[in-house]
Amino acid sequence: MLEPKWSVGDDLCCPKTQRVRDYGFDPARGAFVRTDDREIEAPKPGGAATKARGGGTGAD
Repeated sequence: MLEPKWSVGDDLCCPKTQRVRDYGFDPARGAFVRTDDREIEAPKPGGAATKARGGGTGAD
C-alpha cells in the first residue's frame, strides 16, 4: 500500500517520498497484519512509471 508523504515545499502533484506498507495474512489471527513500514523516494513526474500509466506531457 502506497501513501504520498508531502513535505513543506513539495508541489501538490509531486511529493518527494512515499510511505510503503506491506501486509501478510496471519492465520492465527484470521486477519491481515502489517509486515513492513518504510519510506521510499517517490518516482519523478514524467518518468517511466508515469508513462506506463498513460501520464506524462504527451510530447513524446
